[in-house]
Parts: sequence; structure tokens; C-alpha cells
Amino acid sequence: MPVRTVATFAAFHRLVPSIVRRLSEDRDLAVRAMANPTLAIEELGFDLAPEVAREVERRVRFSDQTRTRLAAIEAKLFEAAGERFDPESSQDVERVLFSRLKLPRPAGLTSLEPPPARPLEGPRIVVTKIEPGGRKRGKETRRRFVARRVGPAPPTDPLEQLKGRHAVVDLLLQHRAITLRVPKLASRAGYDALKANPRGVPVAKVVVHLSEHMEHGGGRDTRI
Repeated sequence: MPVRTVATFAAFHRLVPSIVRRLSEDRDLAVRAMANPTLAIEELGFDLAPEVAREVERRVRFSDQTRTRLAAIEAKLFEAAGERFDPESSQDVERVLFSRLKLPRPAGLTSLEPPPARPLEGPRIVVTKIEPGGRKRGKETRRRFVARRVGPAPPTDPLEQLKGRHAVVDLLLQHRAITLRVPKLASRAGYDALKANPRGVPVAKVVVHLSEHMEHGGGRDTRI
């Protein structure tokens, strides 16, 4: 299949109706597109420029309001760092902090890889005491539950060890506070595993459609 390069998001936006139509015709590819639409688009014969692929991923993962907040943080981040880089790449972050900015690496710090966006098992809450309601000083009081968290504490971000040492670090922590709430798209390995076992996903039918706003070429705030 010949490869068509897509150099700008405007060019991609014009292709969306045909991409959606082709996804609607292929159930298995549509399922893979839910895991990682950029890789599914690649399967259709399109080569997205890195900045286009990044914009597509942003629009899939985040709302318009969240993207605006991230863009504002990144503008300050790139100015403080003196260069543009990928804030979600631990390799890029390490290079900027330790090679470009020459921050001392804390003892024992082996990686700046952030914790998972959504742990598979959250903390358990156990009720340890129930205080009955009633009347107290002439007022009705409700029954109160006293609870405590049990199990392992949620993993901490290794970047916290550098907090306060440079404006870049503090901006990165703000950035991660937003991006880590939403899982990333499936990796290439995960996508390929889904492709190898398409019937492992219990989906009978996938319907892909455009909103009226998209069909009439609605501007940069259009969700894809």
C-alpha cells in the first residue's frame, strides 16, 4: 500500500471523513483504533508527521480545556528549559534536567519514569468505628463512620525528589499532575498483540461517526 505523508494537522483534518469511513468498514481495525488511533491510521497508509501524531493523541486523550492548560504549562516549560522537548518522555526529561540544566542526580535515583496513570488496584478503605447518631446539646447528629486506608500507598513520582531545584522541575510536576490522570495510548507492542488476537476483545460491532460539527469543518476545537 502506498504511503501518504500528512505534514500538517489541517491536512489531516481534511482526511478525517475518509479515515472514519474506512474504519467503519473494518471492525478489527476500528477496535485497534480505540487502543491507538495513530497506529490504526498508519495501517491505512498514512504517515503522520510527529507533530501531527502528537496533536491527534492529545485530542483523543484530553478535552479542549485540558489541552489549553497543558499548552500554557508547556510554553512556560520550554522557555525555562531553553528548548522544546517531550514532557511525557522520561528520556527527554532526564536529558534536559541532568545534561542540559546540570542538576545533580539524587542518590539512588535510577529513572524518572512516572508511576502508572491508573493503578490496577486502588487503596482499600476499611471502616474501623461507627459512632451512632442521636441528640447532642439539643441538636440532631448523624451516624458517623471512621475509616482508614489499608494496603500499600500509591506509588510516588520520582520527580518529586527534585522538587524546588529548578522551575523546569516544578512545571513538569504540574504537567504530570494533569497527564497522569489519563492513560497513554497503547504502545506498539500492545497494538501488535491486539492485532494478532483480534477476537480477544469482546466487541460485536463498532460504529464510527462524525459529529455535525466535524462534518462541516468546524475549527481547531473539533474532537476527532
